[in-house]
Amino acid sequence: MIVDGKWQQGCYVDGGWGHYGLTRLIEVAETAGFPVHPSIRPVIAAYVNHDGSDDDYELIVNEADLAEEWLNKNIAGSDEAFGWYEGEFYLWPLTTWQDEQ
Repeated sequence: MIVDGKWQQGCYVDGGWGHYGLTRLIEVAETAGFPVHPSIRPVIAAYVNHDGSDDDYELIVNEADLAEEWLNKNIAGSDEAFGWYEGEFYLWPLTTWQDEQ
């Protein structure tokens, strides 16, 4: 959903990803240039292959939080933001986020 070099507003991780949504967010951010920490790659692989632990999940949550922050700092325009809403990850105008709170 990139048009003329600009990320379009909309859904980037839909609810169909289920509990793998966080790993999908990390992948989406990485395509934009987010520097995924090398130590998280085997953790993600284990989690996706159903071999992850609760500690692994916490590491993924932390990396996903960093990815979201990075997207908001480096990709979102001044009048928009990335974030989660009802299990899906969006780039929306700030006014939409304010309406949803």
